[in-house]
Amino acid sequence: MFVGVVILIVIAISIYASSKKANENKEANQVSQANQGSKTVSKDTSSGSKAVCTQDAKKCPDGSYVGRTGPKCEFSKCPEAPSVPTKSGEAKIFKTVLGNGFFLDGVTYTPLQVLEDSRCPVGVTCAWAGKVRVSLKIETNTYQKVTQTSEISLTNSVVYGNKKITMLSMNPVPVQGKVTLPAEYSFEFSVVNK
Repeated sequence: MFVGVVILIVIAISIYASSKKANENKEANQVSQANQGSKTVSKDTSSGSKAVCTQDAKKCPDGSYVGRTGPKCEFSKCPEAPSVPTKSGEAKIFKTVLGNGFFLDGVTYTPLQVLEDSRCPVGVTCAWAGKVRVSLKIETNTYQKVTQTSEISLTNSVVYGNKKITMLSMNPVPVQGKVTLPAEYSFEFSVVNK
């Protein structure tokens, strides 16, 4: 009889603990959903784990900003070359990295994400050269802030106001068997008055 009572108590405690854990998970999901506007989820592809990073920014020496990324929520690397335009004919050339914008005539252009990189890897013979698509945020820095997100590729330009934005290059070039991490991508853009 005593053993039966002990078993019932153990079962009751385990049911209580399971329901408490379920409620804690539910509350954590609700908090996570409530904070979605101020957090960003970054997935570490090597371990499959996820980290929730704040969306604060760090100002780089060149005046640009970078956000947090990766499983440790570290700030992205600031660009090595300053994001200052160099005149090439009528075009102004900018070098930058993901999450790091460049500024021209009151507008900030920021590559946000590589949507597709199906370029043929080095050392591989391909029937098709592949394609690159990048999400580009364009934001005016005026009293009435206007933000637009466009898709840009190596073969198509984006027009914003009187400017034509072209992605000239994206590095590194794919290597067979190697995954390129978002922080490794760098870009070269040209901006031309129409």
